[in-house]
Amino acid sequence: MALEMQGRSGLVTQGTAADTSTTRTTCPTLETSWEPNDEGEVRTRYAGDATAQQRHRASVESLKQLYGRSQVAGDHGLNSMSQEVMKRVLEVHHIVPLSQGGADDWSNMIVLTPTLHALVHAIPGSIIHLKAGVLEVAGVRLAVEVHPEHRRLL
Repeated sequence: MALEMQGRSGLVTQGTAADTSTTRTTCPTLETSWEPNDEGEVRTRYAGDATAQQRHRASVESLKQLYGRSQVAGDHGLNSMSQEVMKRVLEVHHIVPLSQGGADDWSNMIVLTPTLHALVHAIPGSIIHLKAGVLEVAGVRLAVEVHPEHRRLL
């Protein structure tokens, strides 16, 4: 079943209900502002359920720990950034936003640097396909590492 949903930012996301690991995001103009993390969406989705919010944070942190860097080839951040700092600044992107019914589990998550995360939100036509190990942004196709522990959930 094909899905086409429009979120609060005007982004239109297309994918299928059965396969949330593939999306195409388009927007009429570049995003000029966006929330760099999804805490607002998490609070809204779980409506004060502190246990669910903690479970979400633990899932995000465990995925960041699994990789310790961006999953995308060439997305290294600053060369002078220590591994410890990199782990703290990494962000987890929900491929299908929580506000649009996206799953709050690893099958719908990818680890990115803040810069690439911002570009994925800002550039029309971004594609993420975890099963194929591909992220495409601004017409540039990049390889995505998918750890076996992550891949088994796709």
